[in-house]
Amino acid sequence: MRTYFFYILSRDGSPSSFEILNCEDDQEAMRRAPALLKAHVTGVALELWDEMRQITRLDREACPA
Repeated sequence: MRTYFFYILSRDGSPSSFEILNCEDDQEAMRRAPALLKAHVTGVALELWDEMRQITRLDREACPA
C-alpha cells in the first residue's frame, strides 16, 4: 500500500481541501480520483500526488460521469 494525496483545487488554483488515502498503486488512486472530486462540489480540479511525484490532474469538466 502507498499513501496518496488528493488535492481539491479552487478556481484560483489553490488547494481548498485534501484527502489522504492508501491505495495499492497509481491505477487504483486514479480510479478513486473522480469520485473524490465529485464529492467536493466547490472544487474545479483535483491533483493526485505520491509524495513529491504528481501523478495526474483531473479537471471537473473532464471528469467521467
